[in-house]
Amino acid sequence: MRNNGKSTNCACRPAKADIADECQVRIPYMKTVDCSAYLCVYAYILKNLATKNEKRDKMTVTLRFRNHNSYDENSKIANKWKMAIKLLLKARYEDGTIVAPADNQYLGNRLLVIVNPKSGVGKAREIFQRKIVPILNMADIDYDLHITCMQNDARNLMRTSNIYKWGRGIVVLGGDGLMFEIINGLMERSDWQRAFEYLTLSVIPGGSGNGMAKSISFETK
Repeated sequence: MRNNGKSTNCACRPAKADIADECQVRIPYMKTVDCSAYLCVYAYILKNLATKNEKRDKMTVTLRFRNHNSYDENSKIANKWKMAIKLLLKARYEDGTIVAPADNQYLGNRLLVIVNPKSGVGKAREIFQRKIVPILNMADIDYDLHITCMQNDARNLMRTSNIYKWGRGIVVLGGDGLMFEIINGLMERSDWQRAFEYLTLSVIPGGSGNGMAKSISFETK
């Protein structure tokens, strides 16, 4: 990221006002331009383990890179850190990483989000924009969004699409009916066994009753 111009202080340790930043260029009217590059690392730390109040708290660590007098050069270093962190995360979960299926079908690294805008009280799209998009952006996950427009739309999508390009999984934002469509669409495929072996399904409650989401939550408590 780049400084938004509101502040030139380091995000982790504010600098004193009387100390000139070596990575700032003086411009007319006594203003400064921050050429630092910033990298935010987000984590959801599990707290209160082994108790009924177990929850995750968001923690943000902001790193500032200012070794060079150019934003582009600083950005290159920040990007190296970003790639190093992502490789460490990948190595950490390497044992559980799914591999490409047979017949040369590529297992992609994208996520599919299916939203039924009419589920429940009709706030599924709002839930996606307000709660899900920020998390996907923080996790730096590439995703495809599919908004259903008619009955059995999701069912047909699962039955006819190359689902293996969504190797990160399929997120269902809606009620029990939407998940019902998706599972039935997968079951109608000739490769349904392979599909369930390689794909991960998850549900975000957006319907009226959300019986499946509640049952999963209860079972994993």
